[in-house]
Amino acid sequence: MEIGSHSFIDGFEDGLIGVNIGDTVDLNLTFPENYGNDLAGADVVFTVKVNSAKKKIKETPEEYYSKLNYKSADEYIEASTKKAVKNYLYDAVCKNSEIKEYPQADIDIIYTVAKNAVAMNIQNQYNMSFEDYLSSAGQTEEQFKEYMVEQQIKNTMASQMVLYAILDKEKIKVEKSDIDAALKAEIAAIGNSSVTEETVKEFYGDYYFESAAVSDKVTEFLYNNAAVK
Repeated sequence: MEIGSHSFIDGFEDGLIGVNIGDTVDLNLTFPENYGNDLAGADVVFTVKVNSAKKKIKETPEEYYSKLNYKSADEYIEASTKKAVKNYLYDAVCKNSEIKEYPQADIDIIYTVAKNAVAMNIQNQYNMSFEDYLSSAGQTEEQFKEYMVEQQIKNTMASQMVLYAILDKEKIKVEKSDIDAALKAEIAAIGNSSVTEETVKEFYGDYYFESAAVSDKVTEFLYNNAAVK
């Protein structure tokens, strides 16, 4: 309900002005005589609990884009267009590449990260351990891993292997500072001040952030060396 919208009967919105979040109030009101049904002219009591509240704030375009870390709409459009082109180029290269072999060591690393993510989601949603979840599903971890590898991990690896192939062929350098920047970007995206670098590293593994840094470097290379019309 929006205060000032006048979408409720007279007195309803006014009766909630100044009420604190979490409070419950009784609104003694009367329906209009011309309401159009059996409640017309009736005295009623609405028992209302205020669960949450938010405020509308008018912003200038500059203020809005500033929150997205851009100075203007033009800068935002330019950055978004560049990102879209980079993604298109990367997808085109991957589509026209052939993976001949998937290294088992890399499969195991990525599987561990994926398993940790699944285990955390299960714990948060169902308060259940990963082992108990597999047992309830009548599945062994070997079967779970086989499914993950064939349906998800190899697809992820294919994209990453193309990235690393380009990285090696073009002798593109990835510094520790690039990996650290990818880590800090992930922490910022999480948006939780209690999350530390150690926690994120333990959850994702160092390989994840190296891969993110490689992706940034290679897609930038593709963008700079493609004939974009």
